[in-house]
Amino acid sequence: MNSRDLSLAQLEAVGFLAQRRRGNFIDGVEAMPANGAYLAVTDPATEMVIAEAPDSDAADVNVAVAAARRAFEGKAWRGLRPADRERLLFRLSLLIEEHAEELSALETLQSLDKTPDLIIADYHLDQGTGTEAIAAIRRAVGYAIPAIAVTADHTARVQAEIRRDHIAYLRKPIKTGELFALIHKVIAD
Repeated sequence: MNSRDLSLAQLEAVGFLAQRRRGNFIDGVEAMPANGAYLAVTDPATEMVIAEAPDSDAADVNVAVAAARRAFEGKAWRGLRPADRERLLFRLSLLIEEHAEELSALETLQSLDKTPDLIIADYHLDQGTGTEAIAAIRRAVGYAIPAIAVTADHTARVQAEIRRDHIAYLRKPIKTGELFALIHKVIAD
């Protein structure tokens, strides 16, 4: 199975980034653009359409500004006790933390001029695993970029997880020749 076929199959099972058409987030809900128009979001490295964004017009902006004004002037936020505001902001921080890998992958990809040809990740990361980080990057770009996981954990569970996600792996300590050979093999496949 090639990278594109694999990634399209995997995207169906992804929650956060699987919905590739998004609306405008206005007044606490996702709203489709007033004119019904969308713009294709294309990965410049592959020319693959990875999402659709609303092609908002003045009517959408006016609705968003009115909603923001109501929120600012209304009692919903101003009327909250500081402890309730703190609770809501804490919930927001939990959501950001819960989706840290996806957000980090998106931020990293936005800073690049092109999509990477290969991902190399350590299996044990401070937040999650290398396979989770690889999956987040793959979801962000819309296809399965070839990847290598590096690990000192030689357990069957870790090896099965890495293989399940179609990721090549190297055991630590890494030998330069082995790494170069695996890079060439992974990119050639």
